[in-house]
Amino acid sequence: MQERDSILGPMQAAVHHRLTELTRSVDKSDQDRLVVLAGHEIPRLVAALREVLAEHEPDAAGRCPTCRRRQPWSPFRRRKRTPCRAYLAVRLRLDTDAAPTVAASHHKRRKRSPQYLG
Repeated sequence: MQERDSILGPMQAAVHHRLTELTRSVDKSDQDRLVVLAGHEIPRLVAALREVLAEHEPDAAGRCPTCRRRQPWSPFRRRKRTPCRAYLAVRLRLDTDAAPTVAASHHKRRKRSPQYLG
């Protein structure tokens, strides 16, 4: 685990640093510089986002294979049909009017046995 952290830690820090730099550049740039920055950086960000979403592409059953691997397997628990976290996060950030479209599950309550009624 130590080897994995030694690789991912600096990589994660570099990604966050680059995103912070881009945010600061947008905040401090004039209109002409923003056009150049957008023309150069937006395609790169879109390509990176598409690569991440490609890893989270749903299988034939509509489940994300990447997110599914993170959940511990249990023979007694049914997998909930939930949207992939990556797709959900992107959808919520890109479309501010969009609400998560998850069908509510309705469970029927088990009737109490007469012997347990007070």
